[in-house]
Amino acid sequence: CPGRHTFRELCLTMQQLSSTWLGPRQIMLVFLAVSVLLMAAVFHFSLRDRVTGQLFYAEGEQLMMQADGGMPQAISAIGSDPDRLVPVNAQDKLEEPDILPLYSDYRAFLQRQTVLAGQFAGERLWLLQADGDMLALPLRERRPGDLRAGFYIQLLSGLLCVMICGAIWAFNRRAIEAQVYLLMGLGIALSCWTSAIYTSRELALDGQLFRLLSLLNHLGAIAFGGGLIALFAIYPCRLLPSRVALLMALSFVPLWLADSLQLADTTAAGFHLPLLVYVLIAFALAFWQWRASRERPADRAVLKWLLLSVMGTSMIFTLMNIVPAALMATTFGAQSFTLAGFTLGVVMMALGLSRYQLFNLDRWWYQYWTWFFAGIAVLVLDIALIGLLHLNQGLALGLSVAAVGWLYVPVRQLFWQWLRPSAESSLQEQLPDMIRQMFAAGDAAQMHDAWRVILQRAFAPLLIEEMPAAGPVRIVDNGQRLQVPSVAGMPGWLLAYAGQGGRLFSRRDEELATMMLSLVEKAWQAIQARNEGMLAERDRIRRDLHDDLGARLLGVMHSAELAQSQQQARQAMADLRSILNALEQTPCELAEALQLWQAETRERLLAAGLELDWQQQLDGSVMLNARARHNLGRVLRELVSNVLRHSGGDQLQVRVMLDGRMLQLLLEDNGKGLVAGQSSAGQGRRIVETRLAELGGTVQWQDTGNGCQVRVLLGL
Repeated sequence: CPGRHTFRELCLTMQQLSSTWLGPRQIMLVFLAVSVLLMAAVFHFSLRDRVTGQLFYAEGEQLMMQADGGMPQAISAIGSDPDRLVPVNAQDKLEEPDILPLYSDYRAFLQRQTVLAGQFAGERLWLLQADGDMLALPLRERRPGDLRAGFYIQLLSGLLCVMICGAIWAFNRRAIEAQVYLLMGLGIALSCWTSAIYTSRELALDGQLFRLLSLLNHLGAIAFGGGLIALFAIYPCRLLPSRVALLMALSFVPLWLADSLQLADTTAAGFHLPLLVYVLIAFALAFWQWRASRERPADRAVLKWLLLSVMGTSMIFTLMNIVPAALMATTFGAQSFTLAGFTLGVVMMALGLSRYQLFNLDRWWYQYWTWFFAGIAVLVLDIALIGLLHLNQGLALGLSVAAVGWLYVPVRQLFWQWLRPSAESSLQEQLPDMIRQMFAAGDAAQMHDAWRVILQRAFAPLLIEEMPAAGPVRIVDNGQRLQVPSVAGMPGWLLAYAGQGGRLFSRRDEELATMMLSLVEKAWQAIQARNEGMLAERDRIRRDLHDDLGARLLGVMHSAELAQSQQQARQAMADLRSILNALEQTPCELAEALQLWQAETRERLLAAGLELDWQQQLDGSVMLNARARHNLGRVLRELVSNVLRHSGGDQLQVRVMLDGRMLQLLLEDNGKGLVAGQSSAGQGRRIVETRLAELGGTVQWQDTGNGCQVRVLLGL
């Protein structure tokens, strides 16, 4: 159809022009300007009537008046002429006329409102009290102070709905779910602003204006219902095609026309039951969404938030107003406060953008809001200082800017830190510890494990596991997981559900992980360079010792005349060979090193007539680097030497236990224990403690009563 294609092309052209000319900030300004104009109209219609300044309210079937400083009085009739009074009752103070059972009652109520409003046109209002006394009250222009809290709550609620829903749409104009949510927000705002006028009337409002406001109020409420079912039809899972969802959203039009034309006899059938049906359909679609998202955790999390914020808060109004009216029963609570439940849902949806990235919006959505509220704060303070304190414009502007800078900006920063992911907000605190962990690694395996700890602390995922291969850092599964490569050819890491499952991974997380990975790679390069330098220096020292000191010891050993000197030279040569072997040692498995140490210990004890009981329990396998291998071997040798020199026993028990990466050595003899003076730090003990301190380990000596026990603890 040529006309259909032409219309589609026209829509696409208008959308492209709006995207080119109007950015998100400009759209927010447009929404703000329109909202201000509409709120000005609300103020105009609320302040144009003449009032007495007294409080009228319903009590049972009687209309009551609370005069300033006086007792409540029951009012039977009012009028501008004491000879022609109009009877009044509690129904004249009805907040919302659509709770009347029949449309005929609804029309009669509006006619009475017109008659009563005419009585406020003179200079004073005559009131006939229930006891027969007459009272005359002067009439005056209504002032903003006469408007009660409910009026301003509805005014602010409408503004928040327009700005939040408008901002969501401004950043994602092509998404149908954002368009539907904008319809819902505009519907709530329309209901709030129109309701603010007639629910805040002192007693009466012109019937024609009341009728128009009531129709617009119904339009906003039914539009919200149509948007509600359309939203659950397409979000978070696409249950129905977009065209079907669009028809569901537009279904409010015929329903509103039927209500406006009063085609039914009762207000329940014409207005309240359609709204109740909308809610029931929304619950059915929500149940369908729940089933559709059972294997999609991200969608299930979004659905939970939707049910809490949209359905949960809208049920406040539904249960307190719509359901009772549909059943022709008495409603609960003031409409001005129950309508605020919708606004609470809109605000909760805005907060959900940070936690669940609703409508595919990221954290930068809040940056525009901080800019927006900063401008509003300056404007409001400027007007308040000029109007209330009568300051000149320059001084008022300076004070406004100072107040915003000193009060608003710090509060905004705290709020922003609360909304931002924990990884970014705590990066500065984590950076020193990250650097210490990275440079404490001695090999690729330790750096790989350190990188895992860093990721765990930065993003607090519910699950982190190795993956066979990983390319660059990237988000997968719609933000549920984050793939991160490792270093030195090690397997990558797969992180699932950031913030202990409280949020999805965002683009900011991806950028942060990329930056951290670059830092880890630089640290690994530095560690490699350090290790290569250490190996080169160790090799040089080994060659120098072998060529210089070794040659001299050989000369001393062969030229010495005394047997004692030759023996000392041979011992020095043996120690030199041990040092050279330690310098050229390479990393090995702990089990391999234990086998060598056990053989050496058994040989030394057998030569001295002692029995060795060696037992070991290894939970896993770890590698010992050259330094750990050398120091642990020297520690064990020194402890065995101490037993041979001081214990006086005939047995040594050695227990070796490895739990994860924690190694425990337990040596216990059956000798005389720690005798007086031996528990103090001697040369041997200082050597043991020093070598273990280099590795980050500890040693404890204990007198068991039947010998001495030494416990060595070391994390590998």
